[in-house]
Amino acid sequence: MNVQLRDVTVTARDGAVTHVEQVFVRGSQVRFFSVPEMLKNAPMFNPNHVKPPPPIRNLRRR
Repeated sequence: MNVQLRDVTVTARDGAVTHVEQVFVRGSQVRFFSVPEMLKNAPMFNPNHVKPPPPIRNLRRR
């Protein structure tokens, strides 16, 4: 799961703190991801959400 982040505070192993406007993190480098509780009820994460079927196209047969 690749991640793009904005307004990031990076803390190096030696304790140096740096502010970065944008950063891209490769999925293999992600170890922990915390999601706010308010997203628990967001409609985009609802597994019961049913997508409408795609329109049927080209019904003509030869």
